[in-house]
Amino acid sequence: MIRSITLILTIVSALTAQAQHQSQLGRFAIDYDLGCAPLTINVTALGSTADLEGIQYEYEEGVEFKSDTFHIFNNPGDYRIVQIQGDDVTPKTDTLFFTLRAPDAPQYDLFYCSATDFTISSSDTNYDFLRFKFDNTDSVDLLTNQSITYSFPSGSGMLSVKGFYDDAFPNCGEETSSLNLNEVDATQPDQMDLINGCLGQDYLRVLGTGLNENHLYQLAFAIDDASFQVVHTGIVPNGESLYPVTTNSGDSICIQLRTLNACDSTTLFVTEQCTAIESFTSLNASYASYSGRDVAITSGNVPGLLELYQSLDENYLFTSTFNGSTIKPPISNFRPTRYKIVEIDTCGNRYDSAFVSPPFLTLTDKDLQTNQLSFSLQAPTNDLGAPEDSILLYNEDSTTTLTLPYSNSVKIPSNIGEFINIRSQHTYSNGTHVYSNELETEVNILVYVPGAFTPNGDGLNDELIIFGLPTANFQILIFDRWGNVVHQANQNPVWNGKDGKDKVNEGNYLYKLSFELESGELKSQVGTFTLLRN
Repeated sequence: MIRSITLILTIVSALTAQAQHQSQLGRFAIDYDLGCAPLTINVTALGSTADLEGIQYEYEEGVEFKSDTFHIFNNPGDYRIVQIQGDDVTPKTDTLFFTLRAPDAPQYDLFYCSATDFTISSSDTNYDFLRFKFDNTDSVDLLTNQSITYSFPSGSGMLSVKGFYDDAFPNCGEETSSLNLNEVDATQPDQMDLINGCLGQDYLRVLGTGLNENHLYQLAFAIDDASFQVVHTGIVPNGESLYPVTTNSGDSICIQLRTLNACDSTTLFVTEQCTAIESFTSLNASYASYSGRDVAITSGNVPGLLELYQSLDENYLFTSTFNGSTIKPPISNFRPTRYKIVEIDTCGNRYDSAFVSPPFLTLTDKDLQTNQLSFSLQAPTNDLGAPEDSILLYNEDSTTTLTLPYSNSVKIPSNIGEFINIRSQHTYSNGTHVYSNELETEVNILVYVPGAFTPNGDGLNDELIIFGLPTANFQILIFDRWGNVVHQANQNPVWNGKDGKDKVNEGNYLYKLSFELESGELKSQVGTFTLLRN
């Protein structure tokens, strides 16, 4: 929460009178015992030492002694400077210690109020204070959690921010930026919800991609019809942000993200999302579904770290951790794999679990004459409710797909291709589709040749016609009972019962049919039929 204070903007004078950090025996000094790297240290000899000649200094271990009275220290750390004097001085050395810190960037928050006004507050816990300069005219020092309001009448200006330690070298982190102010506009999060955390702690989770780092936001929630409680006021960064809350019990929660005017704390815009509490705290929406030859395991709406176990029986073995969803190969391609999902809070406690398994389809019988398939199905395991079950039939490249109501017996149409893939599909009321493993089988393409025809001129069944050809490319040879070819054709109707102009005798005839599939492959089929004239 920003604490507003009243400050008079003035040009800040130079730092207070320079101190001296003396060595242990008082023979030399540097300005301060604290600063930021990189830093040039200037050594001043004190007292009688100032008149001595041949004094040397050890500035860093491993660096040779120098008679120079300055040295550049490039890295943060704790340092010792040793002064070495001549033979007629006892003791010959004097020592001084000082510290250099990293020149960290100062931390502060800047919020727009309008196209000309803004507020600044120090959120820095590293430096003792921050110095803000505005267009090199005004400046102010702020301690942590102090704030001011300022105006750029033109809507733009320069801001310089620098961090200071008390009684230290003034060489630490500084940054300068050009500000172009804008009116506070309506920005919305992508999602707001309630999740479980460590030891049952609840968190409001905000997911955003279009939030503004210069807008002052306020996050609040209400359980059922209770009044709203403010959880956070300040920056809400893009990405995922978690804010701890105490929800007690209730059926629903409403979450508000308010955009405030940072200068007077009035509410400008409100985004609200309400939902049932249990939908965010349960693994009830978990399920498993085949994806290709692998199995996709999904935890539904539960975020955070989850453990996955798998089994072919009841002996579940740990396989991995995951967030949200994961894909794993099944243990077996011939038996259904079962999965257990375990939810883990941020402290590593396991406090919820769910058992799921994908549907598993087994081909139990196939009639080679009729292409009638028989299945057995192990239904999926989950808590999504009762699904609507279907059978999916599709060819190798999925260009032809047929969806049928589920049945334990299905006849494959001959026009779907030479090979067929089969899955069961289970559709739930929430729109989720769960799929079984994939079966593949060859389609037996049988062309129908009538068992008899009657070429007697009565206009009924006078010609032999064949049905179910996959393409128009075929040839049929008709033999008498002694094996002689009496007719051949490559178009329907294939025969009128004559050998040339002569009628052939009644009786049984043999045929050999050759035909081309859509793929170009040639197939053949043989059989008999009867020619009747009465």
